[in-house]
Amino acid sequence: MARNLWRDIVCEGVETLFYPLELGSEYARGSDFERFALWCACYEFFAGNRVADSMRERLEHSLGEPVTDEYIAPENAAKMWQTWCDIFAINREDVANKCDEKCQIIFKKYRLGICDEKLNNVTQEIDLDRLADIGDITECVNGDIAVKMSLNGESFTRPDRYHSECVQQKINNGEKCNISEIDLLKTQCLCDVILSNKCGKLYLYLNVGRTLEVALELAAFLERHKMYPRIYLNVSPYNDPISIAKVCLSSSERVLITPLLYMPEDKTKRELFENFISELAAIYPIGAVRVVDYN
Repeated sequence: MARNLWRDIVCEGVETLFYPLELGSEYARGSDFERFALWCACYEFFAGNRVADSMRERLEHSLGEPVTDEYIAPENAAKMWQTWCDIFAINREDVANKCDEKCQIIFKKYRLGICDEKLNNVTQEIDLDRLADIGDITECVNGDIAVKMSLNGESFTRPDRYHSECVQQKINNGEKCNISEIDLLKTQCLCDVILSNKCGKLYLYLNVGRTLEVALELAAFLERHKMYPRIYLNVSPYNDPISIAKVCLSSSERVLITPLLYMPEDKTKRELFENFISELAAIYPIGAVRVVDYN
């Protein structure tokens, strides 16, 4: 393979940075220059990431000069590419027009925060933790929907219609249910909501406590049954950043799991959360993390 700028700077693992941004397909299909332009377009969302930082150092070494964060942008991709060609006396490629509108669109799309625009289209919110509402939950399901759900078991409880109806009957009779039974009922209800909604998207706000693998097992179950919600996984400094990255990067593009972090109002707690975000950014593209800050 012929040498070029992208092959000079690329590091192992860079492809995993694009999947959380829903750009894995664009990266996989792209030429070396298109991958470089895509990396430039998304660079600000890789802030603090070890792989991106290493590539930035290689870029400065390849160009023989410092490169600011602001300069790593899609509109400068062709300039950097051609500068590298001049340095190494390689025939300049006609790439000036290859940094097309696609990269500009990607840049604008994620600059304001991933998926904010989509979530503005939500027409209905459903809280599956309020068990009293579960009975008739699917009657008026239509359009883009946000569902909130907590799973409290140590492992994923696979739902099925018969057992969920048995659990619902126990609740109706005033009987106590264990954690696995409650999780089963809520997961079955989630499936019913997804299957009832024929014309919209479903965004799942999921809380699984410290057992993050439950989220991955749920996502795999839904994908096997051709149900494709977007999952926002509630995380906090009490979760291990490595485990968060492992779970979210292991999810598929069809049922993507994205970290969701609620920043506290208490100033003393905010420092803990900010340190946590820095740790997570080192191994996961921070631009893909949805941070809710009410301050």
